[in-house]
Amino acid sequence: NTQMGGTGSFEDAYLEVGIGALHNSTYVEGHKYRVEIWSNEGIVHSQQFNATTDESQMTYLRMKTDEDSKYYRVEIYDSSTNTLLALGNPIWNSAK
Repeated sequence: NTQMGGTGSFEDAYLEVGIGALHNSTYVEGHKYRVEIWSNEGIVHSQQFNATTDESQMTYLRMKTDEDSKYYRVEIYDSSTNTLLALGNPIWNSAK
């Protein structure tokens, strides 16, 4: 259980990401949104998700970690305008 900015083992592990409500200032009805997961190798996962401003709604994703990666970081984009909305701190691999 490592939070953003922390260090953890990537060996036989999974990265689990939860995306909550977008702030009203960043949400535009009808726009498409995507989450990207980055490592030192570049983008390792990218997918569209249904964004909302409803604080009771969450989007979750889970991916197997690569023990050779140095870190993982999450970015949230408004795909309709290609605008970066959120940039997470990396989670560092304790073995690297």
